[in-house]
Amino acid sequence: MPSSDYYFKEDYTIVPKPRAVVYRDRNNQRKLMRLNELHKFSDGTLTRVIEKLDQMVKDFHLFEYNKGMETRKWSEDDKRRSKDFITAIEKRLQIRRIYRSLESFVGAG
Repeated sequence: MPSSDYYFKEDYTIVPKPRAVVYRDRNNQRKLMRLNELHKFSDGTLTRVIEKLDQMVKDFHLFEYNKGMETRKWSEDDKRRSKDFITAIEKRLQIRRIYRSLESFVGAG
């Protein structure tokens, strides 16, 4: 997939190749968050993306969040990919919390 093709995807859509999610940053610009590059994103960005994906997984209605896709039903693959992305982001955030905790422990001595 050429890098510009994600501009035609709706926000918070999981792109299978490369494994990524389309999201909007704080400046309302469309960005691509690749699964293998989660370490590059801030905790705040990861948290915003995970919250939006979590809402979508729980509601099971993609059209409520992406008005341009009203006629498209959210497939089981969409749900599974979103859950996989949520799991990966949660693991990344947990690792960061552990490192911060260890740094404060070691730094306190």
